[in-house]
Amino acid sequence: MLNNAWGKADAESSEIQSHKKEIGEFLDQLVVKRKEQQALHYKLHKNIALQHCVTLNQADRIYDAKEKIAELEKQLAEAQSMVPAKAFYS
Repeated sequence: MLNNAWGKADAESSEIQSHKKEIGEFLDQLVVKRKEQQALHYKLHKNIALQHCVTLNQADRIYDAKEKIAELEKQLAEAQSMVPAKAFYS
């Protein structure tokens, strides 16, 4: 804005324009930070869901392994009961 007789920008309007520019840049930075935050939030929840699935899968595998061990221990006990006691000491 040329408000004075010498064709120079008025200091007050120049400061206003400078502040407007700074505020605009600040708001742009806020928008970028918000988008980054949203992306990280999405990744976090995606990783939580993945970890939940992995944990459930591991729990299922542990449960299955415990059942298998119990079955094998039962079979071992049955087999040992069929073998005479002398066979263990020879």
